[in-house]
Amino acid sequence: MPKLSEVIAMFEQFGMPEEYVRRAMAVGESAFNAFEGLKSCLQLRWAELCQELSAERQAELKPIYDRLMKISMKSRTMSDDQKVLDTLDGMKDGIERVKPWALVLKDMLEYEGNWTFGQQIRNFCVRRGLEYPPPEVESALLTTAFKYKAKGAPCPKGFA
Repeated sequence: MPKLSEVIAMFEQFGMPEEYVRRAMAVGESAFNAFEGLKSCLQLRWAELCQELSAERQAELKPIYDRLMKISMKSRTMSDDQKVLDTLDGMKDGIERVKPWALVLKDMLEYEGNWTFGQQIRNFCVRRGLEYPPPEVESALLTTAFKYKAKGAPCPKGFA
């Protein structure tokens, strides 16, 4: 089964831009139905191209057309979509819970004073209106801050 990027590139050779293909794939209750609809559009486009293109260009595109027409998507039901949405919602909740501690870590990595890491956690939590973190969060903050500060490494990407 080709990758989505390969399929999109094949459709682009028939004048169907990536945005159009992605939008078409997102329509409908199932990936199977959406892709079959896209292949129907391709059949119509191929009929038009056969009128417009030289025989040589048609010969180049025919194997790509045949390959696209043979691809079949696995059916995706709405319940599958709901599982994905539930997973994403769970991840979002997790990110929201971690976000304040990421900001404290950012403060710690940017801090250049004389406070110990423990003092930094306490002071930056107070500054951000947070309670002192639970032990597992404190441990993660200390470990990460020590790792970057000990190596003299710059603030990691995403924190600066």
